[in-house]
Amino acid sequence: MPRRKKPIPFPLDVLEGLAELGVTEVELAGLWGLAQSTVSERLSKPGPEREVWLRGQSKLKVSLRRSLVRQALESTNPASAIFLAKNFLGMSDRREVKTEIDQRIGCRWIAQWDGGSDAEIRSARGEEPLTTAAAAMIDGTAEELGDDD
Repeated sequence: MPRRKKPIPFPLDVLEGLAELGVTEVELAGLWGLAQSTVSERLSKPGPEREVWLRGQSKLKVSLRRSLVRQALESTNPASAIFLAKNFLGMSDRREVKTEIDQRIGCRWIAQWDGGSDAEIRSARGEEPLTTAAAAMIDGTAEELGDDD
């Protein structure tokens, strides 16, 4: 049975610098000509290589956060301010959507948008034209109806 070679230690300063650049374990394996499983195994075991790798990744995160906050505060990138507001302040741009739709209101909006009238929209959809009273109610010009005794 062949003896297993003692692994050559990663150069710690180079390892930390690559972690600060965001190099992945797969890229690290390719760079040093090792199997990805070997790199993952060595970086997951407690020891100086793992500590240096994690420190480099932490420095990257701090650097990115610093840059993002700087962009947001200096108004050079409004998207940065929006991202930070959503993630750190809990803000959102979600809107509640009402699921009940009144056909008349929908038709009225379309009629106003397209420049057509309610009658034209109803005609195009093959619907009966509205009575004058119904049209007045939709337009908001109808008077209050009282009891006619």
